[in-house]
Amino acid sequence: MQVRLPDKDEITIAVTDSGLGGLSIMAEAASRLKALRPARRVRLVFFNALFSNDSGYNSLQTRAAKARVFSSALESLERLVHPDVIVIGCNTLSVIYADTAFARTSRVPVLTIVAPGVEMFRQALRHDPKATLALFGTETTIGDGAHRKALEAGGIDGRRIVTKACPELASYIESNWRGEETRFMIASYVDEALATRRRDGGPVYAGLVCTHYGYSLDSWKAAFEENG
Repeated sequence: MQVRLPDKDEITIAVTDSGLGGLSIMAEAASRLKALRPARRVRLVFFNALFSNDSGYNSLQTRAAKARVFSSALESLERLVHPDVIVIGCNTLSVIYADTAFARTSRVPVLTIVAPGVEMFRQALRHDPKATLALFGTETTIGDGAHRKALEAGGIDGRRIVTKACPELASYIESNWRGEETRFMIASYVDEALATRRRDGGPVYAGLVCTHYGYSLDSWKAAFEENG
């Protein structure tokens, strides 16, 4: 989805996430906006949609509860920030966004993060027909299956896609993305994912469909190297 920015001197773009991951998206957005210069002045705002310091959206028991809480956060964002565009810098919140009341009632354009990731994965798999894609994400993101469904709809054989939910990993990365426990957890999830893939000699692409995960990129690389 693409959004046409309003034609005015000052625009406000809000980036929202449930914690640390969205800050990397905001940093990338700031860098690109400097080059694009879509307006004389761009006000870039980070809005943390995390509802508790002790738990996140994946701790909520139902999809309806997640959508209800996120919708409330988006309503607060709109009321307080008055954005021209909202960017959801989180895969978990992106996959539940369509279920929110905000999505049905607000006229503010909203960009989610799923489609750009899917396009990157599709290009990689088409470039290398023997490759496998291992997707790592939160329980909500992997359980929703949005990335797999979109890739299969775009002509990618589902047998080339391995998915692995990584419970608690985002929380460990928030606490210490270089920590020993975080490294061990990543290594375990990579081992489990690669054990289920087709072994046809092709390369494996890692799809990190949680914006927290990139902070621990060195640990992901090390885990894949250990698996050959």
